[in-house]
Parts: sequence; C-alpha cells; structure tokens
Amino acid sequence: MGLVASYFTNKLDRFYGQHEVDKFSGEAEISCLPEDCKKSKGHKDMIPVYEFTKDHLPERYRDEDEIYKLAQSIAYLTVRLRTSFVSKKRPRYLPKTNYDYPLFESRGESCMNTGSGRVCDVVRNTTGSCSCKKCKDSGNPSKLWWTIKIFTATHVVYDKDEAEATTCTLFFEGKESNRKRVDFDGCKKIWLDVSGDLCLLETPTCDETLAKELFAEIKQFNVYWKSLKKKYQNDEEKEKLIIIVSHPHGQEKRISLGLGLDIGKQKKLGYSKFIYTTPTCPGTSGGPVYVLGYDWFKTEYVHGGAILEPISDSDSSSDSEGAMNLASQKLSDLFPSYDESSVMPLSYSSIYIHTDNSENYSLDNSSIQSLQSGEIQDLDLNMRPESSNDSNYFSDTQSHNSAYSNDTVSDKRVNANMKAMSLATAMSNSDIPSDSISDDLTSVSNADTTSSSKSKFGKYFRFSNYSARWY
Repeated sequence: MGLVASYFTNKLDRFYGQHEVDKFSGEAEISCLPEDCKKSKGHKDMIPVYEFTKDHLPERYRDEDEIYKLAQSIAYLTVRLRTSFVSKKRPRYLPKTNYDYPLFESRGESCMNTGSGRVCDVVRNTTGSCSCKKCKDSGNPSKLWWTIKIFTATHVVYDKDEAEATTCTLFFEGKESNRKRVDFDGCKKIWLDVSGDLCLLETPTCDETLAKELFAEIKQFNVYWKSLKKKYQNDEEKEKLIIIVSHPHGQEKRISLGLGLDIGKQKKLGYSKFIYTTPTCPGTSGGPVYVLGYDWFKTEYVHGGAILEPISDSDSSSDSEGAMNLASQKLSDLFPSYDESSVMPLSYSSIYIHTDNSENYSLDNSSIQSLQSGEIQDLDLNMRPESSNDSNYFSDTQSHNSAYSNDTVSDKRVNANMKAMSLATAMSNSDIPSDSISDDLTSVSNADTTSSSKSKFGKYFRFSNYSARWY
C-alpha cells in the first residue's frame, strides 16, 4: 500500500490521499483481513455479501426494496483484480501536482497488487474466435464467445502491460456463497483517463452460461438504478447514500454503506467528485461507487482512495496547522457527516467531468498533448437515450441514428466524444495497430453525424442487442 500526502486547498477544490491498492509480497493469498490495517475500525462495517440484509441500510431506506436489490446486483458484478507487475510507464506524479503517482516507487517490479472493479458490459461477438486460456490451450478456440468489459481505476491497472498481467476474479464471496469462483488470466486495456482515474478493461470468455448470467444481471441492474434515479434525482438532501462493493485486502467481497457529498457540485468546480464516510480499505481502489439518485449510464464512479487528513497545499498558506483547521472547518460546514461519522478517514471517488465544449477535442497538436498529459477527461463512454427498453432498439445503424436524432445530446457532442475516445485509445497503446493510428484519427477528424462515425463510437460499447449495457 502506498501513501500520497493528503491535502485540501483552502477552496477545497483539489485533494489527494492514500490510494487503496493493496500491495504485498509473494503470490499466496492472505486468509483474513490484516490485524495491523490502519483502517481496521472500518472492517466491521464492511459487510460480507452473504450477510448483507435490509437491516444494514440506513433506517430511512429499509423499506426501499430496490435499494437492497441494487446493492446485491452491484455485488454480483464486482470483481477482484490482481496485477503481478507494475509498469515502467506509470507517471512520476499525480496530474498537476508534485505528489507521487500510486505505485511509482515499484515501477518495473514484479509484485502483487490488488484492487476492485465492476463488470459493466457483456458483448456477444459475431466474428473471430475466443482467446481465453482454455481456448488457447485447446488449440481449437470456440467460435461462440463473448467479451466481458470491466471498469476500474487507472491507478489499479495502468496500461496494457499491467492489464496483460492481471487476473480478474468473479464471485470471490466466501464459503457461504452458492456461486463458484471464476478466474480470468489476462485482460486487455481498452481506454484510460489518468486525470479522472478511470479505465476500461476487457477479457474474453466462451462460457455461455456465465456470459448469459452476467448479461441478465446487467440488464436487471439497469432497471434498478433507473427506477431509483427517477425517484431520488430531485431529493433535496445534499448528503447522498453511497454504496461501495469491493475486495478489501484482496479478500472476499464486501458491501459498504455511508453518506457522500458531491464536493464538485457544492463548490461549482465544473466536475463531480464525491467524498464519503463509506468504509473502505486497501484493495477497495477501483471498486464501484453508487450514488443514490444519480445516472449510472452517463457517469461511472470508482473508488479513488482515502484522505489521511485535510491539510492545505504549500501555495495556500504558510501556516500548515492553521490551513488544516481552516480546511477542516470548511469541510465540516459543507458535510456535517464528516464530523459525525465514526469511520475515518474520509474517502473519495474518481472524477467525472461533464462539458459540452466540443472545441476541446479538435485534432490539433494541443489536443494531442492534452490527451497525452491526461488533461482531457470528458470521454463520455455511456451516452444513450433512456426512452426505450426495446431489445432491438440499437440492433442496427438506422435505429441508432434515429435514436440520436431525438436525443438531447447534440450530434456535435457525440462527435466530440468520438474524437476524444479514438485519440485516447491511440495514446493508451490499445488494440489499434500503430500503422493504422494515423488513418483512424483522420477518419474521425473528418466525420460528421453520419452512421459511420457513430458506429465507430460503438466500437467501445456497441449500440446493439449484442451488448447488455444498452438495455
């Protein structure tokens, strides 16, 4: 586990803390939560999945059956990620700071690091063949196969080298669980955003039963969050229920509950970033962060880390103790649960930036430099109309286009995100061959609102009935 000096500026507009990737020597798995964990007081509030009941919910929500079911659904989709290698390409510092980037001190080393993630989509492939370990070993790869897509934090799995050295584990829930644990060795890095601390992985499977079960669970999860969004999106309470599911210390899956504040919204920073009292531990990094009433299709929050103590950066005040007290007081005024909670330290999510300024995505040198440095963060993977539950709604290009013609999202916005997505993919050393990057970017640059441009966006999340996320 690595440490990053925590700080708030006096405006509370930036903060970093202790990332919660768990690092340990050797390959043996520990059998229990470590007694020496600095956050051990929170372990009792991190509930094993098989023990979770409605009584664990805050009293206000105990009669809300859909919240309980949603928590169970998130738990079903949460995975453990174990990486056996730290890439030499990890940056020296966190974006726009002089604080060490997580695991920088271990660059190039072979060591076990654990975090969490969530299955966000399952796509049935109609071409090619499966490249899972079973198929590779058999010499006769299956033509019937699926791709499992996973969101996690960028600091958990940084690049393609780390992705290839990552084992993704589903259903690691303990002996009491009736689900059999499933391991996938090796992932592919599809997309990343360093500043926002969010990345997308994928891994293949030819297990038809598993693929169909995950597909069905994602569809059901979509039903729950959409219903809860409709009910709670206008809730005047600024402190929101936060649900996090993760694998603390790389161990069995646990559910955590707490209250959170969108400090970005409160301080009008132009982006959303949550701080919360939800208990977390090393190994929680990258785990899904659900915020009651928020849209889980257009946004995707993952756990980023824990704030050790709120202190100001050196530019804000020469009196560090005074600055700490000032920042703490401001935080307490904004977020009363900060003082009332017995779970410390406070934790925080990834960043999600929403803007309609498509000029940020032009293909000039400054934009490419911005992407290389991680400054462009509005790579909205998840835009879609919410009006249709028709399983064939995105079954072809024509229906996809007609859907967008009636959507509130402008074509200009769609193209902007496509450009950014394609650029980000090229910069992240993904599956685009180096000799095709130039042509790929040129085609996106020249794209308008035609079906071909929108189909290119669907390369990452397909607009079709082959993809679970679009239901």
